[in-house]
Amino acid sequence: RTATAQVTSVSQSILRQLPSGITPPLILNYNASTVPILQLAMSSPTLSEQKVLDLSQNTVRPFLSTVAGAAIPYSYGGKVREVLVALDPAQLQAKGLSGQDVGNAIGAESQINPVGTAKFTTSCDIAKSALVARSVNYQNQAAPAGTKASVKIGDETIETGTADFAKKLGDAITKHGYPPSADVNEINYVMTVILLTILVIYVTLVYAPIAAWLVELFPTRIRYSGLSLPYHIGNGWFGGFLPATVFAIVAATGNIYSGLWYPIVVAAMSFVIGLIFLPETKDRDIETM
Repeated sequence: RTATAQVTSVSQSILRQLPSGITPPLILNYNASTVPILQLAMSSPTLSEQKVLDLSQNTVRPFLSTVAGAAIPYSYGGKVREVLVALDPAQLQAKGLSGQDVGNAIGAESQINPVGTAKFTTSCDIAKSALVARSVNYQNQAAPAGTKASVKIGDETIETGTADFAKKLGDAITKHGYPPSADVNEINYVMTVILLTILVIYVTLVYAPIAAWLVELFPTRIRYSGLSLPYHIGNGWFGGFLPATVFAIVAATGNIYSGLWYPIVVAAMSFVIGLIFLPETKDRDIETM
């Protein structure tokens, strides 16, 4: 335990000298009983190292973890998916920017956080989050590097570093005629119920034939997997990521309606793919497939 604490302490002190974003090391205690008795190596003549690592981490490892008594460490080796940005030092110097400024600018334009673990703490993130929370349109304006973000409403400018920034911003938005909440006396309840009913009818038009159609697409021996996979990809991934994706689009553009492009694009893509690739299943005998 003392050795582990010392190694951890030294690694943390070294970590501060490394570039920001470096993942802290994972320190494990080993003894004779923890020496691995089996190591699985994976390779492929056709797949890239990134895809092989993804398969080992997300497909093979979960299956091995179900074996009783097995200790399954994380995969090592391979290449992790990453995006490389090429910077021109001369242009950066001419504009008075650093590589960190570019990284902060890219991060400020991406506020997608599906699992809710990321924290957006830059002044630009704070301002955008507050504006999106009030569902107001805004425009992004470039500022010199190092400038703290501020919000201008009419002739009033509010800096993100001021005390009670969110409250002052909300009060300013309300003062300029944007209501803090919906007026219940102005809600057309009859029309709201009618519109919701129409949406429910649209959903039933999709869900009523989808089960029968998917069953007719796959042979009996793989019907369960064939039905489950596309259904859960469509509902779980495309539908589950909708709130996070829409929020990121709105935060990046400043238009509260721009997030509607996500379901429109997904629906159009589904229509085109279905029109081209889905076969006709009329009169198909599902027992002899």
